[in-house]
Amino acid sequence: VEKDMGIQSVFHFHADPRSKNLKRWIFDPGYSSENKRLKKLFLELIELGHEIGLHPGFDSWNNKEEMYRQKQLLEISSKTKVAVCRQHWLRFSWEKTWAIQESVGLESDTTLMFNDRPGFRNSSAVAWHPWNVSSQTAHGLTARTTVLMDSHLYDYQLMTLKQRAEQVTSWLAETQSVHGDNSFLWHAHTLTKDYGWREGFVYLLSSINKLK
Repeated sequence: VEKDMGIQSVFHFHADPRSKNLKRWIFDPGYSSENKRLKKLFLELIELGHEIGLHPGFDSWNNKEEMYRQKQLLEISSKTKVAVCRQHWLRFSWEKTWAIQESVGLESDTTLMFNDRPGFRNSSAVAWHPWNVSSQTAHGLTARTTVLMDSHLYDYQLMTLKQRAEQVTSWLAETQSVHGDNSFLWHAHTLTKDYGWREGFVYLLSSINKLK
Protein backbone atom coordinates (compact mmCIF):
# COMPACT_ATOMS: atom_id res chain seq x y z
CA VAL A 1 0.00 0.00 0.00
CA GLU A 2 2.82 2.41 0.86
CA LYS A 3 4.59 1.59 -2.39
CA ASP A 4 1.44 2.35 -4.38
CA MET A 5 1.14 5.73 -2.67
CA GLY A 6 4.83 6.62 -2.81
CA ILE A 7 5.15 6.77 0.99
CA GLN A 8 8.25 5.73 2.94
CA SER A 9 8.20 4.81 6.62
CA VAL A 10 10.50 3.91 9.46
CA PHE A 11 10.19 0.24 10.44
CA HIS A 12 11.36 -0.31 14.01
CA PHE A 13 12.78 -3.74 14.84
CA HIS A 14 13.70 -5.43 18.10
CA ALA A 15 17.22 -6.90 18.28
CA ASP A 16 18.07 -8.59 21.56
CA PRO A 17 20.16 -11.80 21.45
CA ARG A 18 19.78 -12.51 25.18
CA SER A 19 17.80 -15.52 26.37
CA LYS A 20 14.29 -14.69 27.55
CA ASN A 21 13.31 -14.24 31.16
CA LEU A 22 9.72 -13.77 32.29
CA LYS A 23 9.80 -9.99 31.86
CA ARG A 24 11.24 -10.20 28.34
CA TRP A 25 8.70 -12.81 27.31
CA ILE A 26 5.90 -10.50 28.41
CA PHE A 27 7.13 -7.16 27.06
CA ASP A 28 9.56 -7.87 24.19
CA PRO A 29 8.90 -9.46 20.78
CA GLY A 30 9.83 -13.10 20.38
CA TYR A 31 11.51 -12.94 16.96
CA SER A 32 15.24 -12.82 16.23
CA SER A 33 16.73 -10.09 14.05
CA GLU A 34 19.12 -12.73 12.75
CA ASN A 35 16.32 -14.80 11.22
CA LYS A 36 16.88 -15.43 7.49
CA ARG A 37 13.38 -14.36 6.51
CA LEU A 38 13.77 -11.16 8.49
CA LYS A 39 17.14 -10.40 6.86
CA LYS A 40 15.43 -10.74 3.48
CA LEU A 41 12.71 -8.37 4.66
CA PHE A 42 15.34 -5.81 5.70
CA LEU A 43 16.72 -5.75 2.16
CA GLU A 44 13.25 -5.43 0.62
CA LEU A 45 12.33 -2.51 2.89
CA ILE A 46 15.58 -0.69 2.16
CA GLU A 47 15.13 -1.18 -1.59
CA LEU A 48 11.69 0.41 -1.30
CA GLY A 49 13.20 3.48 0.38
CA HIS A 50 12.10 2.74 3.93
CA GLU A 51 14.34 3.24 6.96
CA ILE A 52 15.26 0.61 9.54
CA GLY A 53 14.92 1.82 13.13
CA LEU A 54 15.63 0.23 16.51
CA HIS A 55 12.94 -0.71 19.01
CA PRO A 56 15.14 -1.21 22.11
CA GLY A 57 14.23 -3.88 24.63
CA PHE A 58 12.01 -3.17 27.62
CA ASP A 59 14.93 -3.03 30.06
CA SER A 60 17.38 -1.04 27.90
CA TRP A 61 16.07 2.43 28.72
CA ASN A 62 18.84 3.07 31.29
CA ASN A 63 21.49 0.63 30.03
CA LYS A 64 24.04 2.07 27.60
CA GLU A 65 25.86 -1.20 26.97
CA GLU A 66 22.67 -3.09 26.19
CA MET A 67 21.27 -0.42 23.88
CA TYR A 68 24.58 -0.25 22.02
CA ARG A 69 24.67 -4.05 21.67
CA GLN A 70 21.13 -4.13 20.27
CA LYS A 71 21.85 -1.30 17.84
CA GLN A 72 24.99 -3.07 16.60
CA LEU A 73 23.16 -6.37 16.11
CA LEU A 74 20.38 -4.70 14.11
CA GLU A 75 22.94 -2.92 11.91
CA ILE A 76 24.73 -6.21 11.24
CA SER A 77 21.48 -8.06 10.49
CA SER A 78 20.04 -5.31 8.26
CA LYS A 79 23.38 -4.28 6.72
CA THR A 80 22.50 -0.63 7.13
CA LYS A 81 23.13 2.21 9.56
CA VAL A 82 20.50 2.52 12.28
CA ALA A 83 19.99 6.10 13.43
CA VAL A 84 16.34 6.18 14.54
CA CYS A 85 14.73 4.58 17.56
CA ARG A 86 11.58 4.27 19.58
CA GLN A 87 11.63 3.06 23.19
CA HIS A 88 8.94 0.99 24.83
CA TRP A 89 6.65 3.72 26.14
CA LEU A 90 6.43 2.13 29.59
CA ARG A 91 10.18 2.53 30.10
CA PHE A 92 11.65 6.01 29.62
CA SER A 93 13.67 8.49 31.65
CA TRP A 94 13.82 12.20 30.81
CA GLU A 95 17.26 12.33 32.41
CA LYS A 96 18.86 9.12 31.13
CA THR A 97 17.25 7.67 28.01
CA TRP A 98 17.97 10.40 25.45
CA ALA A 99 21.54 10.71 26.76
CA ILE A 100 22.07 6.96 26.34
CA GLN A 101 20.53 6.94 22.87
CA GLU A 102 22.81 9.77 21.78
CA SER A 103 25.89 8.16 23.31
CA VAL A 104 25.42 4.98 21.21
CA GLY A 105 25.04 6.90 17.97
CA LEU A 106 21.27 7.21 17.62
CA GLU A 107 20.16 10.49 16.08
CA SER A 108 16.38 10.58 16.35
CA ASP A 109 13.75 9.33 18.81
CA THR A 110 9.95 9.17 18.55
CA THR A 111 9.08 7.71 21.95
CA LEU A 112 7.10 10.61 23.42
CA MET A 113 3.33 10.36 23.11
CA PHE A 114 0.22 10.01 25.24
CA ASN A 115 -0.40 6.33 25.87
CA ASP A 116 -4.21 6.45 25.73
CA ARG A 117 -5.10 9.30 23.35
CA PRO A 118 -3.76 11.31 20.40
CA GLY A 119 -2.07 14.63 21.07
CA PHE A 120 1.08 16.72 21.11
CA ARG A 121 3.04 15.27 24.02
CA ASN A 122 5.43 18.23 24.09
CA SER A 123 2.60 20.75 23.49
CA SER A 124 3.88 21.55 20.01
CA ALA A 125 4.22 20.03 16.56
CA VAL A 126 7.97 20.37 16.12
CA ALA A 127 11.09 18.23 16.08
CA TRP A 128 13.46 19.56 18.73
CA HIS A 129 16.69 18.90 20.58
CA PRO A 130 15.73 17.92 24.15
CA TRP A 131 17.48 19.52 27.08
CA ASN A 132 20.20 17.48 28.77
CA VAL A 133 19.71 18.15 32.46
CA SER A 134 23.11 16.66 33.36
CA SER A 135 25.24 18.78 31.03
CA GLN A 136 22.83 21.75 30.95
CA THR A 137 23.03 21.82 27.15
CA ALA A 138 20.75 20.64 24.35
CA HIS A 139 21.13 17.08 23.11
CA GLY A 140 22.41 16.62 19.57
CA LEU A 141 19.72 13.98 19.15
CA THR A 142 16.37 15.08 17.67
CA ALA A 143 13.06 14.10 19.26
CA ARG A 144 9.69 13.96 17.53
CA THR A 145 6.32 13.51 19.17
CA THR A 146 4.20 10.57 18.12
CA VAL A 147 0.85 12.29 17.71
CA LEU A 148 -1.33 9.29 17.00
CA MET A 149 -1.05 5.53 17.54
CA ASP A 150 -3.34 2.79 16.21
CA SER A 151 -4.52 1.70 19.67
CA HIS A 152 -5.65 5.25 20.42
CA LEU A 153 -8.39 4.69 17.86
CA TYR A 154 -9.23 1.05 18.52
CA ASP A 155 -8.39 0.12 22.12
CA TYR A 156 -8.36 3.07 24.49
CA GLN A 157 -11.36 4.80 22.96
CA LEU A 158 -14.33 3.01 21.44
CA MET A 159 -14.86 4.82 18.14
CA THR A 160 -16.94 4.26 15.06
CA LEU A 161 -15.33 4.09 11.63
CA LYS A 162 -16.39 7.69 11.01
CA GLN A 163 -14.94 8.91 14.32
CA ARG A 164 -11.59 7.22 13.63
CA ALA A 165 -11.44 8.86 10.21
CA GLU A 166 -12.24 12.24 11.76
CA GLN A 167 -9.44 11.82 14.30
CA VAL A 168 -6.87 10.96 11.63
CA THR A 169 -7.97 13.85 9.43
CA SER A 170 -7.98 16.29 12.34
CA TRP A 171 -4.45 15.53 13.60
CA LEU A 172 -2.98 15.55 10.11
CA ALA A 173 -4.66 18.89 9.37
CA GLU A 174 -3.43 20.34 12.67
CA THR A 175 0.13 19.27 11.89
CA GLN A 176 0.02 20.56 8.33
CA SER A 177 -1.49 23.91 9.33
CA VAL A 178 1.62 24.76 11.36
CA HIS A 179 4.09 22.99 9.04
CA GLY A 180 4.69 20.54 11.86
CA ASP A 181 7.04 17.58 12.15
CA ASN A 182 5.46 14.62 13.94
CA SER A 183 5.22 10.83 13.86
CA PHE A 184 2.29 8.46 13.48
CA LEU A 185 2.62 4.90 14.79
CA TRP A 186 0.95 1.77 13.44
CA HIS A 187 1.90 -1.73 14.62
CA ALA A 188 2.35 -4.14 11.73
CA HIS A 189 0.64 -7.09 13.44
CA THR A 190 -2.64 -5.15 13.63
CA LEU A 191 -2.93 -5.32 9.83
CA THR A 192 -3.84 -9.01 10.08
CA LYS A 193 -7.41 -10.30 9.95
CA ASP A 194 -7.21 -11.18 13.65
CA TYR A 195 -7.09 -7.47 14.50
CA GLY A 196 -8.89 -5.93 11.56
CA TRP A 197 -7.21 -2.53 11.90
CA ARG A 198 -5.95 -2.47 8.31
CA GLU A 199 -8.74 -0.19 7.10
CA GLY A 200 -7.63 2.54 9.49
CA PHE A 201 -4.03 2.22 8.36
CA VAL A 202 -4.98 2.52 4.70
CA TYR A 203 -7.07 5.58 5.52
CA LEU A 204 -4.11 7.16 7.33
CA LEU A 205 -1.83 6.56 4.33
CA SER A 206 -4.38 7.87 1.84
CA SER A 207 -4.88 10.98 3.99
CA ILE A 208 -1.11 11.59 4.11
CA ASN A 209 -0.94 11.01 0.36
CA LYS A 210 -3.52 13.73 -0.27
CA LEU A 211 -1.35 16.24 1.58
CA LYS A 212 1.71 15.63 -0.60
